[in-house]
Parts: sequence; C-alpha cells; structure tokens
Amino acid sequence: MRQTEIFPILEDQKLIEDYISYQKALNSWKKTKLVSQKTIIRANEALKDARCSNNSEIEKRGFINKLHSVIEQCEDELSKSQMHIDSCKEIIDAYGTYFSCKDEF
Repeated sequence: MRQTEIFPILEDQKLIEDYISYQKALNSWKKTKLVSQKTIIRANEALKDARCSNNSEIEKRGFINKLHSVIEQCEDELSKSQMHIDSCKEIIDAYGTYFSCKDEF
C-alpha cells in the first residue's frame, strides 16, 4: 500500500502547494508582461523623439537601431510571458477542476 493511500491528506497538501506555486508563477509572469509592455511603449516614444531630434544623422541612426533592438527583445519577452501565462492559467484551471470534483471521487 502506498503512503499516499494511507495518508491522502499528504497528497492533497502537495497538490495545494503546487497550486499555490502556479498562482505565484502566474502573478510573476503577469508582472513581467506588464514591464515588457511599458518598456515597448517608452521605447516607441523615445523612437519618435529620436527622429525629431537635432542630433547628427549618425547618432540618430545608432540610437534608433538600439531602440529597435530593445523593442524586438521586449516583444519576444512579451510573447514568452503570454505563453507562460496561458500555461499557468490552464494548469490552475485543471487544479481548480480537480479540487472542485475531489469530493465526487
């Protein structure tokens, strides 16, 4: 006989801890997504300002290229964050379904 059959509460506690861990991960990924979104907005604003600046054309191009690079990296991070958010939500939903149906088993 398995220990979890003798002590089902221990198994439930592990599932609850995992559930809480996924909720924390979801919050963390949401914060990362928000930071990426804000960075993209600020970089786009800086891009507009850079195009209107009185700096030399070479300085403008260099700065604009750096901003494009930052925007690209943030968009990648944003995409990854959204993927992780979706995964966490699916797992949390599965745990929620499990916990709500547990009494039926």
